Amino acid sequence: MVADEVRKLAERTAQSTQETLGILGQMQGSTRQAVEGMALAVREVEVEVERAQRAGNSIEQIRQGAGQMVGTMEEISGAVREQSTASTSISQRIEQIAQMVERNSESARSTAEAVSRMSGMGRDIAKTLSAYRV
Repeated sequence: MVADEVRKLAERTAQSTQETLGILGQMQGSTRQAVEGMALAVREVEVEVERAQRAGNSIEQIRQGAGQMVGTMEEISGAVREQSTASTSISQRIEQIAQMVERNSESARSTAEAVSRMSGMGRDIAKTLSAYRV
Protein backbone atom coordinates (compact mmCIF):
# COMPACT_ATOMS: atom_id res chain seq x y z
CA MET A 1 0.00 0.00 0.00
CA VAL A 2 2.74 2.42 0.77
CA ALA A 3 4.17 1.73 -2.65
CA ASP A 4 0.78 2.36 -4.18
CA GLU A 5 0.47 5.61 -2.27
CA VAL A 6 4.02 6.63 -3.28
CA ARG A 7 3.19 5.83 -6.92
CA LYS A 8 -0.02 7.88 -6.76
CA LEU A 9 1.90 10.68 -5.09
CA ALA A 10 4.54 10.45 -7.81
CA GLU A 11 1.87 10.53 -10.52
CA ARG A 12 0.19 13.51 -8.91
CA THR A 13 3.58 15.21 -8.54
CA ALA A 14 4.32 14.49 -12.21
CA GLN A 15 0.89 15.77 -13.17
CA SER A 16 1.31 18.85 -10.97
CA THR A 17 4.76 19.37 -12.47
CA GLN A 18 3.22 19.19 -15.97
CA GLU A 19 0.48 21.61 -14.95
CA THR A 20 3.10 23.93 -13.40
CA LEU A 21 5.19 23.70 -16.57
CA GLY A 22 2.09 24.50 -18.62
CA ILE A 23 1.27 27.47 -16.43
CA LEU A 24 4.90 28.62 -16.61
CA GLY A 25 4.77 28.24 -20.41
CA GLN A 26 1.60 30.32 -20.52
CA MET A 27 3.21 32.92 -18.26
CA GLN A 28 6.28 33.00 -20.51
CA GLY A 29 4.04 33.44 -23.56
CA SER A 30 2.10 36.20 -21.84
CA THR A 31 5.35 37.82 -20.71
CA ARG A 32 6.74 37.57 -24.26
CA GLN A 33 3.55 39.16 -25.63
CA ALA A 34 3.76 41.89 -22.98
CA VAL A 35 7.42 42.56 -23.86
CA GLU A 36 6.58 42.64 -27.58
CA GLY A 37 3.63 44.97 -26.88
CA MET A 38 5.88 47.21 -24.82
CA ALA A 39 8.50 47.24 -27.57
CA LEU A 40 5.81 48.19 -30.08
CA ALA A 41 4.53 50.91 -27.74
CA VAL A 42 8.10 52.24 -27.30
CA ARG A 43 8.52 52.42 -31.10
CA GLU A 44 5.18 54.22 -31.42
CA VAL A 45 6.17 56.66 -28.66
CA GLU A 46 9.50 57.29 -30.40
CA VAL A 47 7.65 58.03 -33.67
CA GLU A 48 5.27 60.40 -31.86
CA VAL A 49 8.17 62.12 -30.09
CA GLU A 50 9.86 62.65 -33.46
CA ARG A 51 6.62 64.08 -34.86
CA ALA A 52 6.27 66.36 -31.85
CA GLN A 53 9.85 67.58 -32.34
CA ARG A 54 9.17 68.31 -36.01
CA ALA A 55 5.98 70.14 -35.05
CA GLY A 56 7.93 72.13 -32.45
CA ASN A 57 10.53 73.04 -35.07
CA SER A 58 7.79 74.14 -37.46
CA ILE A 59 6.18 76.25 -34.74
CA GLU A 60 9.55 77.87 -33.99
CA GLN A 61 10.03 78.67 -37.70
CA ILE A 62 6.54 80.17 -37.81
CA ARG A 63 7.32 82.24 -34.69
CA GLN A 64 10.55 83.51 -36.23
CA GLY A 65 8.76 84.34 -39.49
CA ALA A 66 6.07 86.22 -37.58
CA GLY A 67 8.76 88.15 -35.71
CA GLN A 68 10.43 89.11 -38.97
CA MET A 69 7.08 90.14 -40.40
CA VAL A 70 6.42 92.36 -37.36
CA GLY A 71 9.83 93.99 -37.88
CA THR A 72 9.09 94.59 -41.54
CA MET A 73 5.68 96.04 -40.70
CA GLU A 74 7.31 98.42 -38.20
CA GLU A 75 9.77 99.54 -40.89
CA ILE A 76 6.94 100.09 -43.36
CA SER A 77 4.98 102.01 -40.72
CA GLY A 78 8.00 104.24 -40.06
CA ALA A 79 8.46 104.86 -43.77
CA VAL A 80 4.78 105.76 -44.12
CA ARG A 81 5.07 108.20 -41.20
CA GLU A 82 8.13 109.79 -42.84
CA GLN A 83 6.29 110.07 -46.16
CA SER A 84 3.30 111.61 -44.40
CA THR A 85 5.53 114.18 -42.72
CA ALA A 86 7.25 114.94 -46.04
CA SER A 87 3.88 115.25 -47.79
CA THR A 88 2.65 117.67 -45.12
CA SER A 89 5.83 119.73 -45.48
CA ILE A 90 5.52 119.77 -49.29
CA SER A 91 1.89 120.79 -48.97
CA GLN A 92 2.83 123.67 -46.68
CA ARG A 93 5.58 124.78 -49.08
CA ILE A 94 3.17 124.69 -52.04
CA GLU A 95 0.71 126.80 -50.05
CA GLN A 96 3.47 129.31 -49.26
CA ILE A 97 4.49 129.44 -52.94
CA ALA A 98 0.85 129.95 -53.96
CA GLN A 99 0.57 132.84 -51.49
CA MET A 100 3.81 134.36 -52.81
CA VAL A 101 2.58 134.03 -56.40
CA GLU A 102 -0.67 135.75 -55.38
CA ARG A 103 1.25 138.58 -53.70
CA ASN A 104 3.58 138.89 -56.72
CA SER A 105 0.59 138.95 -59.03
CA GLU A 106 -1.02 141.70 -56.93
CA SER A 107 2.27 143.64 -56.91
CA ALA A 108 2.58 143.26 -60.69
CA ARG A 109 -1.00 144.52 -61.11
CA SER A 110 -0.29 147.49 -58.81
CA THR A 111 2.95 148.22 -60.67
CA ALA A 112 1.16 148.05 -64.03
CA GLU A 113 -1.49 150.46 -62.76
CA ALA A 114 1.20 152.80 -61.43
CA VAL A 115 3.09 152.66 -64.74
CA SER A 116 -0.17 153.34 -66.58
CA ARG A 117 -0.89 156.37 -64.33
CA MET A 118 2.69 157.62 -64.73
CA SER A 119 2.41 157.18 -68.49
CA GLY A 120 -0.81 159.20 -68.44
CA MET A 121 0.88 161.85 -66.31
CA GLY A 122 3.80 161.90 -68.71
CA ARG A 123 1.42 162.54 -71.59
CA ASP A 124 -0.33 165.25 -69.58
CA ILE A 125 3.03 166.89 -68.80
CA ALA A 126 4.07 166.64 -72.42
CA LYS A 127 0.79 168.34 -73.52
CA THR A 128 1.23 171.04 -70.94
CA LEU A 129 4.83 171.63 -71.99
CA SER A 130 3.92 171.74 -75.65
CA ALA A 131 1.65 174.72 -74.96
CA TYR A 132 4.71 176.64 -73.62
CA ARG A 133 6.92 176.17 -76.62
CA VAL A 134 9.20 178.95 -77.30
